[in-house]
Amino acid sequence: MASKRAKDDLNAFVKGVHKAVSTATKEKLKGEALSARIIELIYEDIGGLVIYVPRGFREHTTARNQLIIEQYNGQNVKELAHMFGLSEQWIYKILSTALEKKRQEEETEDETN
Repeated sequence: MASKRAKDDLNAFVKGVHKAVSTATKEKLKGEALSARIIELIYEDIGGLVIYVPRGFREHTTARNQLIIEQYNGQNVKELAHMFGLSEQWIYKILSTALEKKRQEEETEDETN
């Protein structure tokens, strides 16, 4: 559950973006000039506000991680990081987590046999 502050920050962000877009479009700007003006207005109205925007949902992340595990060949961490838009450190974390999960499953299987 999100904290009150997180909800307030998100509300401020949404209102600030809406205000910036409304103001900039009334100025009849187009293309890059419109984009630049919107960013300028956002800086003025809500600059300094910290908002975390995750890259995707858990289902997407699980599927992505499975692809990384399947495509890992022991020497392609850098390529996987580039391919999936992640840091090399994050690829290692995904691989490490998968290895640990596999070990735990094997231990559980051994205990039941």
